[in-house]
Amino acid sequence: FGSSPRFERRLPDGLWRPAVAALSPSAGRPPAPGRAMSDAAASAAGDAADAAAAMPPVASDAADALGASADAEAQVHTAANIAKLTSYSWNIFRYIGDYLHLFGIFALLATLSKNKSCQGISRSTQILYFCVFTTRYLDLVDHSQTAYLVFFKLTYILTSIIVLVIFWKLDKTYERQKDTCSLPVIFIPCTTAAILLANEYSVLEMLWSFSQFLEGFAMVPQYIFCYREKGGRDWGTSLYVVSLGGYRVFY
Repeated sequence: FGSSPRFERRLPDGLWRPAVAALSPSAGRPPAPGRAMSDAAASAAGDAADAAAAMPPVASDAADALGASADAEAQVHTAANIAKLTSYSWNIFRYIGDYLHLFGIFALLATLSKNKSCQGISRSTQILYFCVFTTRYLDLVDHSQTAYLVFFKLTYILTSIIVLVIFWKLDKTYERQKDTCSLPVIFIPCTTAAILLANEYSVLEMLWSFSQFLEGFAMVPQYIFCYREKGGRDWGTSLYVVSLGGYRVFY
């Protein structure tokens, strides 16, 4: 019926197509339930997006600020815990190293006093340690410090001077042929590194950096001396070398 030529001729061109559409099987049939639900969901999602876009940014900024504050607090808390643990660990190692160093110095003085001789001891190592202590502990005149630090710093400086005086008094017993380490080979690189790598270009800072580099090589002449010494080694000298080596390990 919808495709009859006579029907097309009897109805004007603008009327026959709506009529055919009205007579089609799908005409007047309600939309499928699934399609209606999807259309409703899409409409609801669009309304929600419009509402979110229209919402002022104050709430979003507040949420971001709260999140940033929580992250910063967590980082500070973690850093504080790490610093606390590190400080405790560092104090333990520092105290052990300080007392080993002090024990080694007294062992050296006792050995020199007992033997009345400088045999088995490197004078180059004593010169290096004297330079380390005098350049590092100039901060004694710069600012006040705890009694613990003042005691150890003054002890290190005074004992290094005493040892050098003993070497001067007992110069005839000094074994030069075994103390063959060249001091300029140590001083020149340490001075260059201190100038180039200091945190700031002040006298105290560069001298402190110089002492840090120099101390790493202070025991090298003593090690060479012990290597060249073929005979039996005095127990006091061995105790001094072990104590200073342990000091460097713990420090």
